Amino acid sequence: MTKEEAIARLQADLGWHHSDGNRKAHEMGIQALERTKWIPCSERLPEGLVICCDKEGNMLLGYLRRSATGYIAHDYAGTELYGCVAWMPLPDAYCKENEKMKYSERLKPCPFCGGKGEIYQAPTMLNLKIDDDVYWVQCRNCFGRTGNSYSKIEAINAWNRRTDNGKSD
Repeated sequence: MTKEEAIARLQADLGWHHSDGNRKAHEMGIQALERTKWIPCSERLPEGLVICCDKEGNMLLGYLRRSATGYIAHDYAGTELYGCVAWMPLPDAYCKENEKMKYSERLKPCPFCGGKGEIYQAPTMLNLKIDDDVYWVQCRNCFGRTGNSYSKIEAINAWNRRTDNGKSD
């Protein structure tokens, strides 16, 4: 059975399951299968960081753009992957089962462009040789970011802080 066939079968079964739990389980299964499908570059281009694949099967975690010669992906380090044919959204970040809300769900939209923010951590993510982990939030779209913080919560609070601090006129 292909992913497309599984999605079609789950969608057809949605009408047969009347309990909220079964319906939600089917919807989550459909969403999980759809998130793991490759999307042809010619169909549409993504916004933000994605997994890119060229015609030989080489992959790069990066940003995809159209060029005069085809589709090119590039990452933060300047590595480029030419001849990209498909891309896939990133999976959700790992989260312990007992956490009530993922850190990424606590982030407000980017104050500059409305894009999605992402939490970064150093030295873990960047292999830097420093004593303390440093966290920041950066927009996947416009690259706007917070300053460095020493906890995820501080970085989230800095990202979510707005000039009006929640006050309304």
